[in-house]
Amino acid sequence: MAFPGLKNGEQECDVFFCTVHVMRTWMSKIYEKKTRQKMLHAMHKRTRIGCESLIQEAINECANLTIKKYILRNYAKNTHQWALWARQHSPLLLQVTSTNALESYHSELKMTTSPKHGLIGACNNIVVLDDKKQTDSECVAYEFRTKKSLSLRMFDETGFDVYMHREIDLNVPVSRLTEAENAIVNRRQSVSELMERIRDTYWRVKERGNAEQTGVFIEELKGCLEPILNNK
Repeated sequence: MAFPGLKNGEQECDVFFCTVHVMRTWMSKIYEKKTRQKMLHAMHKRTRIGCESLIQEAINECANLTIKKYILRNYAKNTHQWALWARQHSPLLLQVTSTNALESYHSELKMTTSPKHGLIGACNNIVVLDDKKQTDSECVAYEFRTKKSLSLRMFDETGFDVYMHREIDLNVPVSRLTEAENAIVNRRQSVSELMERIRDTYWRVKERGNAEQTGVFIEELKGCLEPILNNK
């Protein structure tokens, strides 16, 4: 069988939406500016709970029933495909959030391919273009390493200490992480979610425009956190 299926060992593929195309679609479909801004804020949230909370706020605050239904139908239940919280594990996915690189590849391939080419000629063009892209990426990687090495030498010559930090590689599948590393990842995510919830609550209070309520919230927050921070 050409495609044996997931049960027979075929690899599952994750699908991410291009952020550029999503935002272009929102320009025409979510035409209420305040609602669209709220959805853009949700897209760039770093945690799932913060993202889903903002989507619900956008739906609740939107006065247009058509836009409400559009968000509920197309974006409320699939945030893992279009929101950036689902890409926090991969620096590459956070940097490459659109299909621009792929479209550039296709454009260059079209320029070098002719309808007169047969199957073998078309395959040769693909191989040549792949080799070119690979060479380009190696050149960029070399330049990056060279600049990094030069920067380190400059720090060394001037006598400054260079802090090299270590982090867990979140690109490694969870199954390959040790129990201790899994615990660290879970704690880090819990702290991030708590920070997002605190920020969201603060901005909700502040947006009401009542300086007294904002001050009370900050004092209550300080009262809760001070004993914890002073007991480190």
